[in-house]
Amino acid sequence: MNAEEGISQMITELVIRNYSKRTVKTYAGCVKTYLSFTEAGKYDIGEASLRQFLYQKKEKGESASGINLYLNAVKSYMRIV
Repeated sequence: MNAEEGISQMITELVIRNYSKRTVKTYAGCVKTYLSFTEAGKYDIGEASLRQFLYQKKEKGESASGINLYLNAVKSYMRIV
């Protein structure tokens, strides 16, 4: 399954779970950013790359709530896909 199919599958599941349209759109954007990070850095998708991604976001000045948003979005993606 490629990234776009995985994101589409996640969006479908989030809609079924009655997440708001705004949350679905935000989660999809967060996951796209994470997947771009893994492709650019040649990381495998998993806990180690997620930690590195979140650390990089923190170093760039991302807020705690923003980091938590990325974390929850990617966790949802990994759980669904």
